[in-house]
Amino acid sequence: MMFSKANNIEGLWDFEYMLKLANSGIFFFTTKSPKMQKLVADELKIYDIAVFDYSKYREDYSYYKLERFADQNPDKKILVVLNLQNAMIGKYSIVNLNLSRDMLYRRKQVWIFGMTEFLKDVILINAIDFYSWVNLKVSFEDENVERDSHYEFIASEEGFLKLSFIDDLLETYENPLKDGDDKDLIGDDNKTKSSFYSDIYEKIASLNNKKFEYDEALSWYFKSLNIREKIFDSEDPSIADLYNDIGVVYRNKGDYDKALEFYFKALDIREKVLWEGHTDIAFTCNNIGVAYSDTGEYDKALGYYFRALEIFQKVLRKENPSNAILYNNIGGTYGYKEDFDKALEYFFKSLETFEESLGSESPGVATSYDNIGSVYRDRGEFTKALEFYNKAMKIRQKRFGEEHPSTKQSYKNIAKID
Repeated sequence: MMFSKANNIEGLWDFEYMLKLANSGIFFFTTKSPKMQKLVADELKIYDIAVFDYSKYREDYSYYKLERFADQNPDKKILVVLNLQNAMIGKYSIVNLNLSRDMLYRRKQVWIFGMTEFLKDVILINAIDFYSWVNLKVSFEDENVERDSHYEFIASEEGFLKLSFIDDLLETYENPLKDGDDKDLIGDDNKTKSSFYSDIYEKIASLNNKKFEYDEALSWYFKSLNIREKIFDSEDPSIADLYNDIGVVYRNKGDYDKALEFYFKALDIREKVLWEGHTDIAFTCNNIGVAYSDTGEYDKALGYYFRALEIFQKVLRKENPSNAILYNNIGGTYGYKEDFDKALEYFFKSLETFEESLGSESPGVATSYDNIGSVYRDRGEFTKALEFYNKAMKIRQKRFGEEHPSTKQSYKNIAKID
């Protein structure tokens, strides 16, 4: 969820409107001081919230601590956790936070975490999948709630794809498995433990996918799926999540039939258990569109892209990066159909949205420049193509350096014309 600049009262109205729509989820806000976090919590008290404050405890982050807090407040829809930075003290704090993501989500409550700007910086450096589930940022200019604030998406487009970093994380996730404690997980008495290890298997699978070890990734995903199918209902959203992730790996392998099989399994569950305007349905439709585009079934791809776009336009702000990614996919599909005017229309929409959401020098902007350049190249307008290719190259040189693969790709694009 992205919020543009607004005065603080309007911003809080936006925040509150979003909370009214949310039945569950994980949201974060950052402030300059603990006192400001308390101000946000005070504004949310109209929702009969429960508050857990880590400043009162001297201990590392633990899902089980929050689980007990949630169990003590089963009638509360919104659980607010303040001063998360106080709990990020151990070597594996952020790893544990990542591992607990899905367990928190499955409790069907809204979790709102407050943290200082320092912790945000630590997370962006160290948490590989964090951008995918941190929804918003609240930053107060001072401690007067009548003053200006702004809301923005916390994201790191660059990702964390250094193999050494991924290997270090893999070792961290695999450590709990070395003593064989994940054996004999299935059973009512072991549901929490089983869920925990299912999440570990999922994380290991995700990291292997990032290493391009697709068969290894699938092996871990199916181990996780085997557990969830036994301890959860067959239409549990977490099973749909795994189907979707498995589809992604098959698509990466180039097995598009299998990818579509699992994407449609995910979509079937999500259509049954989620409301029609839920973004998870839109993301699944986008994935189906990508797979159809990969196989040359462009009209089918556009059908699913536009279904996703219809949902996004209803529930997301226009400057949300998800819109930019979808515009990019639509533009690419029109490009494959050689409808260059339509391709440019959607690539320019993607460019504008990336600029508004992530800044004029973000990697997404560079990608949009590249795509626009490619359309102009295909139309034979080589001067314009060079103009946009060079814009993309300058961003990548500045952001990533000369040796980064994306920078080298920019050089190749330019060389094709020169």
